[in-house]
Amino acid sequence: MSSKQKLYSYVRWSSEKQSTGTSFERQTARAKQYAHDNGLEYVEIKDAGVSAFKGKNSTQGQLGEFIASVEKGLIPKDSWLYVENFDRITREEVTDANALFLRLINMGLTIVTGMDQRVFTREGVNKNPTDLTAFHPNVHACP
Repeated sequence: MSSKQKLYSYVRWSSEKQSTGTSFERQTARAKQYAHDNGLEYVEIKDAGVSAFKGKNSTQGQLGEFIASVEKGLIPKDSWLYVENFDRITREEVTDANALFLRLINMGLTIVTGMDQRVFTREGVNKNPTDLTAFHPNVHACP
């Protein structure tokens, strides 16, 4: 049995059409490399064809199963959750997206976004509250 901390790579796409594209490979390649580079054991969580617009993935999908497993203590709270970008986790409105983000980091998870290699922890967000604005995929800085 491995004693390494685990990096749970959450891979999601919304439609069957995207299943034939490069979405899976694109999302997993960086996560596997990140796990390797940081001495973490890679574990995959996949929601194929599951939308994040209404939060279905965080309640009924594999992401929801992951969250429930962390809350039940079946997955260690100090695990890492890797996502290509925050829009993999949610595309909900800002308040709902931030609530999910806070729920995840308050459980003790470390969240990593692959597109920019940012690392989010409860302690880090408390030291830098502007990280909260980074979570929502539909909020962008002015050009």
